[in-house]
Amino acid sequence: MTIHQFKFSREATQRWLSLYVAICRKNGKVKLYAGQTGNPNIGCNNLVTRLGKHLGYSGTDNQLRKHLKNPEQWDITVAYQQWMKYRECDGNQKRRIRAAEKILIGRLQEKFENMAGISILNNRVRLHKDEFYTPYNRSKVNELVGFVENEIA
Repeated sequence: MTIHQFKFSREATQRWLSLYVAICRKNGKVKLYAGQTGNPNIGCNNLVTRLGKHLGYSGTDNQLRKHLKNPEQWDITVAYQQWMKYRECDGNQKRRIRAAEKILIGRLQEKFENMAGISILNNRVRLHKDEFYTPYNRSKVNELVGFVENEIA
């Protein structure tokens, strides 16, 4: 019998609004999926719970399972970035992380969509340059995109 290990940092269990990119690899192909923790309708799960739902069988939460068809055949690495501690009923906080997620998806599409063997699983986004489209938010997103780029190389 083989023993496997699944390891995650303590930060992944904390209730933060976070951005993440799932880097999925199989047979030389790479698929990227970007997301956020924190939903205005249901609150904020930690990253471990969110990713577990992505791979689960529930029809509404299983984005990675839907996109990958058989996630059991893929190796998945998750890069994530905590943005802010979750506060109940803070609509401004939730709008900010949602805007940051759109910036992240847009940057991934700009950076990787024309590269051979790499595909972005998220739908195309239209960026609304609102009060959340700030140099700080863009630079923070660029850090995560840079990490993903190094991980793929």
